[in-house]
Amino acid sequence: MKNTVAVIKCETYEEELVYRAVKKASELAGGFGSFLKPGMRVLVKPNLLAAFFPEAAVTTHPAVVKAVIRLVKEFQAVPFLGDCHGGILTGSNELLTKTGMIKCASETKTEIVSLEKLGSDNYGGLVISKAIKEFDVIINVGKFKTHMLTFLTGAVKNLFGLLPGMNKANMHRLYPKQKDFSMMLLKVAGIVKPAFNITDGITGMEGEGPSGGTPRQIGVIIAARDAVASDYIMGKIAGIDPLTLPVIKEAVAQGFNPAEMEVTGGPLEMFTVKDFRMPLSYGGDGGSVKENIFKRILKSVLFPLYWKLATVKPKIQNEKCQKCNACVRACPVEAIAYAFGFPKVKAKKCIECYCCHELCPHRAIALDTGFIVKLWLLVRRTEK
Repeated sequence: MKNTVAVIKCETYEEELVYRAVKKASELAGGFGSFLKPGMRVLVKPNLLAAFFPEAAVTTHPAVVKAVIRLVKEFQAVPFLGDCHGGILTGSNELLTKTGMIKCASETKTEIVSLEKLGSDNYGGLVISKAIKEFDVIINVGKFKTHMLTFLTGAVKNLFGLLPGMNKANMHRLYPKQKDFSMMLLKVAGIVKPAFNITDGITGMEGEGPSGGTPRQIGVIIAARDAVASDYIMGKIAGIDPLTLPVIKEAVAQGFNPAEMEVTGGPLEMFTVKDFRMPLSYGGDGGSVKENIFKRILKSVLFPLYWKLATVKPKIQNEKCQKCNACVRACPVEAIAYAFGFPKVKAKKCIECYCCHELCPHRAIALDTGFIVKLWLLVRRTEK
C-alpha cells in the first residue's frame, strides 16, 4: 500500500487561502472522511513549543489550526484543541495568548483542553497523556522547522509534545544519544498513532531551530496519513537527503520503505527551497557534526581530544538573559547553575540536548562551537 503525501503551495496565512490549501492537501492524501464520523471527539494537536507570536515561526500558525478545525466540523465531528505545551515554564495563559490559540479557539468555538490535567499512562517507561484514550482520533498539526538534535522537526517530533510536564526533559536525560532519542520518538509515534498529519510549512524556520532560528518562507502545506512519510518529504523540500535525518534513518532500519511513497500536488522540484539553512549540528551527509567529522577526517585523532573540540554547546548571553530560570528548569541533567549573578552552562555536564536553547523565551542562549566544528563549517562554506 502506498504512503501518500500531498504537498500544496500556499504562500500566505490569509485564512481562506490556508483553508483551501489544507482542504486540498488533506483530500489528496486520503481525506478526513476516511477516518472521521459524526460525533467523534477529535484532538487537534498543534506545535505549541513556547510562548512566541505566530510571526516567529516557532509554533503552528493559528490560521492552519483554524483550517483543520473547520474541516473537522464539516464532517460533523467535535474538535478539541490541546497540547502538553511549553507553558509549564512560562505560564499556560501567556503561551496560549501569544501563539494565538485563545483567539483561534474563541473564533471557532472550540474547547481548549489541558492535556496535563487529563493525567497520563506509562508505556514501558514512556509517560504519555491520556489524551490518546480520551479522544477518538488525533490530528497532528506540526511546524516545518530545523532542530538542533533531530535536524528537522515536523510530524514525528510534534507527537513528543504529548509527554506531559518534565517527562520530555527526562527523555533527553535517558536518551542523550541521537540514535536512541530517534528510536524513542518513533516509539511514541507508534503508540499515539495519529489519524492524520498536517505540517505548516507556509513560513518555517531555518538555522538554529526549533526556537532560536530564523523564519523562512517555504510556502507549503504537507498532508499525510503517515508521520514518517510526511517528514521524509519535508527533508526533500529542505533540499537534503532525508536519510541523513536520524528519525528517518532509524525508521528505514525498522522497515519504512521510501519506495512505497507517492507524492501528489506537483513535482517535488516545484517545492524545494534553495539554500535552506540547516542547524549548526547538521553534518551534511549523514549523522551529526561530531559523527561526520570523525568518520571523514579525524578517525586517527585521539578520541577524547576530538570529542572535546567537536562540540556545539549552549552558551547563555548575559546581556539578553532575563533571569527567568526557564533554562535552569528545562535542563534534564542540572547542568545550568548561577555564577556571578547569571545562569551558566557547565560544559562538562552538558549532554547537548539543547532543551535550554529550545525553551528560552528570550532567545538568550547562543551556540558555542568548538574549534573543530568551526573549522568544519569553514571548509563546508568553501566547498559551496
